[in-house]
Amino acid sequence: MGDNYAKFYSVVDYGCGGHETRAKELLTAMASLTQEGAIGADIDTVLHHGVDVMCADFDNTEFQLRFIRDYRPDSD
Repeated sequence: MGDNYAKFYSVVDYGCGGHETRAKELLTAMASLTQEGAIGADIDTVLHHGVDVMCADFDNTEFQLRFIRDYRPDSD
């Protein structure tokens, strides 16, 4: 089964490498298979705006905590 976000980012990275059309085809197929709302929303964003909106994230080394399943920030 694997990590769906890892698959998503692999496809987006592929698109950032100059294969945007094929990446969008793969993301479209992935969207019909995913049941996780957050990943579906990210796929929709990339399909609507293009892979360029995500390419800059690969240069950002700050870890996004939202990618940890069931992460809840401390309330204190």
